[in-house]
Amino acid sequence: MQADAVLHSFFLHCIDATTTRIHVLYLPTTERYVHQYETLRAAYPSVKFVRQADFQMDMESILDPCQKGSFQERIYAAIGRIGRYRFRSGSLFEKLRIHTVGRILRLVMEKLMQSISNSDYILFFVDDNLIVRDFSLADMTRALENSPDAIGVSLRLGENTTFCYTRNHTQTLPDFSVMQAGLLKFDWTVSEYDFGYPLEVSSSLYRTAQLLPLLASFPYLDPNTCERGLSTRRAWFAKAFPYTLCFNISVAFCNPVNKVQKVSPGNRAAEIYQYSPEELAERFDECKRIDVGVFSGFISNSCHQEVELPFIENEP
Repeated sequence: MQADAVLHSFFLHCIDATTTRIHVLYLPTTERYVHQYETLRAAYPSVKFVRQADFQMDMESILDPCQKGSFQERIYAAIGRIGRYRFRSGSLFEKLRIHTVGRILRLVMEKLMQSISNSDYILFFVDDNLIVRDFSLADMTRALENSPDAIGVSLRLGENTTFCYTRNHTQTLPDFSVMQAGLLKFDWTVSEYDFGYPLEVSSSLYRTAQLLPLLASFPYLDPNTCERGLSTRRAWFAKAFPYTLCFNISVAFCNPVNKVQKVSPGNRAAEIYQYSPEELAERFDECKRIDVGVFSGFISNSCHQEVELPFIENEP
């Protein structure tokens, strides 16, 4: 249900959606969800659905920029195997990975990316994202090209995001400078809460050549540990890429109305509105869908905001 909503709202509001390759990495836990994802696959024929086997390996495969069978691809795979190796938490080897091995892997991957001359970009979404206003991928990538000191473009930040839901606290807006196409620029290294959190997996665009080396430097099991690993290494970018770009009014937000992971049980969710996975699955089978059009033009006060889900009948 929620995956349908983010896909539907993306195609509704991204004016150049056909210029990108879209992958959905999913993990069904029952036969019912297997069937429902097959329904989604039929509804979005241009999207490639990848059933998760190993989250990190699947991510590496989806993001692989190398030509199949090439020498670069073999190097890419070897770096991935080293980066995925898990040492005992708190051990000397784990500390060396963070302070030494991880940086070496990142540097090797950066050299590899230079040999590929790949200028692609990566845009992440999660299944509780909703896109609420029109945006252009071309505008975002052009802005990054014109801002070599910016780490990425956030779709969830803007002058409207004055509250940090995860900390349950107001947040001070940074000093913005105006870019083109309604985009703003700010220094994340001196900003607080959501504005000081430049690396995340729920609606931000990054350069492939910068993000892949970082993802190759540490192991992760799921979206939560992936984002945690990215965030703890953000200082690596503070000197060369101290800025983030965002829209003047945020284009997307997360609607945390349920929690299906157990990795970060303390994450705030479903305190005002709650929709269990079982309830959403039942409505999905009844040919109900989230009415994403209701959210067009919605202005959130935070990157995460709980809102009630409206449903409509879907043609079977």
